[in-house]
Amino acid sequence: MTPVAATEAHVWLGKINLAMVRTNQAREHIEAALHREPNNLGALVLRGQYHIFRNEYEEALASIETARALDPSLADVYPNLSTCYRELGRREEAVEYARKGVELLPAKAHAHFALALALGATGRIADSLREAAATIRLAPDHLPAYLYAGEINRKAGQTDVVIELYEAGVRLNPWFQPLRETLVEVYIERDDYEHALHHALEVALRDGAPRTLNVAGYCARLANQAGVAESAFRSAIVRNPENWLSCFLLGDLYLDAGDYARAEPALRRSAELNPQAWQPRNALGTLLMRSGRAAEGEQVLRQAMELAPSAPAPPLQLARRFAATGRKTEAMILAYKAFEHAGPDVDLREEASRLLRALSDGTETVH
Repeated sequence: MTPVAATEAHVWLGKINLAMVRTNQAREHIEAALHREPNNLGALVLRGQYHIFRNEYEEALASIETARALDPSLADVYPNLSTCYRELGRREEAVEYARKGVELLPAKAHAHFALALALGATGRIADSLREAAATIRLAPDHLPAYLYAGEINRKAGQTDVVIELYEAGVRLNPWFQPLRETLVEVYIERDDYEHALHHALEVALRDGAPRTLNVAGYCARLANQAGVAESAFRSAIVRNPENWLSCFLLGDLYLDAGDYARAEPALRRSAELNPQAWQPRNALGTLLMRSGRAAEGEQVLRQAMELAPSAPAPPLQLARRFAATGRKTEAMILAYKAFEHAGPDVDLREEASRLLRALSDGTETVH
């Protein structure tokens, strides 16, 4: 093999390894190429891309600027330069270099995408979306462009556009999890729990991590599919028995169904796993109140309040307890505290309001 061929072989192997996220091997081949030929343009650009992958933008910029100085007509340097300048906060320079990249590479999707990102960073949203659309036209399988365009439209409240984009992206590549995970969020926001559950289950089946199983279980609960929710939460616990959130979600599911015998051990286990979490204590206190162990329930709910003074659920539960036992003043104080801290939780806010009205006119009841 000639020296030139050996250098190009290292560059090629560097590209392959970087694409496969084998960064150590990629770096070895890049440095081997540059050792043989310090001014090899492909190796210099590739070293810059290696540093971009590692979020080392100053180092990337130095390598890519060296390549540009050696050959200003080298088209591939400009999208990469744009990325570096954008990440370093030099946004107008990022736009300038991205425009140069599109001028030299008008039919290349990655050049248009670099310009879309640069324009978006400067707040030129309409122009940015046009470049993202150009990216997708040139490369219909360019999933980061779908993700980016969807994020912008979501911020603008255009959820129909987000769904159209992301569903199209998922059809192209069912394995691209970020699209599905965002679809779950968007469908929940639209109260479309069946579609949210569909995508959450797809993510969980492919991923199998407790986090994604918990999300799938949550969506199943919203969709009134308690059996699916139970299966998801149990699977999450099998994968990580120390996950307090999975134990809490399972216990809370049982609590909601009135299955106190199975709810209590799950909630106690959750509280044991995370002594700083107020949610399992709130649910456990509620369970104890409902099952006739009011004194212990009050104690546990007070612990929840100490852990999260601004959480509205524990004081509301205690307010119900005090209202039922004739401690009207304490009940009103706690109900108002719950009302004050309810924030966007409309249901809880209305519940606290109803209790306050009942306490005010002397008809307080506990449900």
